Order: sequence, then structure tokens, then C-alpha cells
Amino acid sequence: MEYLDFLKQDLQELEFKCYFTKNYLYLMGSKGLKVCSSTEIVVLLRRKKFSIVGENLEIDELSKHEIRVKGNIISISIVD
Repeated sequence: MEYLDFLKQDLQELEFKCYFTKNYLYLMGSKGLKVCSSTEIVVLLRRKKFSIVGENLEIDELSKHEIRVKGNIISISIVD
């Protein structure tokens, strides 16, 4: 798994982890979902939101605060 270095500082401050593999994006430490569609997923964090935009997005809940996203991911970002 590869860590998303360009978000490293923000993710550490938010107590949230994000890893990706060839087929999946793993999100750990989420507080819930705000938007969930096949083109956009917005995950609630402690103080901000984590946005994933793409095509054919699907979510698997692995545990209470851990999800896995698959599909054609176009962009990811932290939003207020």
C-alpha cells in the first residue's frame, strides 16, 4: 500500500488515514458519509470532509470507521 504523501500533514491532524493499492482506496478513521453516489463520495472527518470524485465508485464497509472504495478515482481532496 502507498501512503498519500501530499495529504500526510492534513490527515495526521485530522486523525484520519488514507492508503491506496492498485485496485482500492482505504479510508480509516471516518465519522460517517455525507454523500455517496457512483460519481462522488464525501466522508465526514472530525472537523472537515474528505471528497472522492470518480466514475463507478463503490464502497465496502470493513468496520465501523473503515471503508474501502473502488472504481475509477479521478480526484481526492480535503474540504471544509
